[in-house]
Amino acid sequence: MSLTPPMPPMASNRIGGLQLLFAMRRNALSAFPERCIDEPVVRLRAAGRPLVLVTAPDAIGHMMITHSEDYVRLPFGRRVLGPIVGRGLLTSEGETWRQQRRAMAPAFTPRNVPIMSAHIMRCAEASCARLERAAGQPINLLEEMQT
Repeated sequence: MSLTPPMPPMASNRIGGLQLLFAMRRNALSAFPERCIDEPVVRLRAAGRPLVLVTAPDAIGHMMITHSEDYVRLPFGRRVLGPIVGRGLLTSEGETWRQQRRAMAPAFTPRNVPIMSAHIMRCAEASCARLERAAGQPINLLEEMQT
């Protein structure tokens, strides 16, 4: 018997801006079309603005490093992520983002990534164990995500 719960349903490929925003409040995964798993770049519209989701390393480099001034984060995304991740790389922009990225870059060298991934995996496993022990009880997910 697998302890991994089934993946929740994702949005249709025709999700609109308001639907996406409402889905984000309920379940972030349900806000994104399934093609986000397979396609390196997915273009959507949210609140009348283009929304580009990237997963391919070269596309991320293009958006976040080479042409970062051409892209902005949606205020809604900052409002949703801000309480969880603070004012870090995921929510900052411009010169603040560049300074934070430069400060973090040494930790993400090819030599360090396997070491960090082992720590991240242990933390994720500990979190899953805590959540499993709390099955059927209310859980403060904000606190769990911050932990």
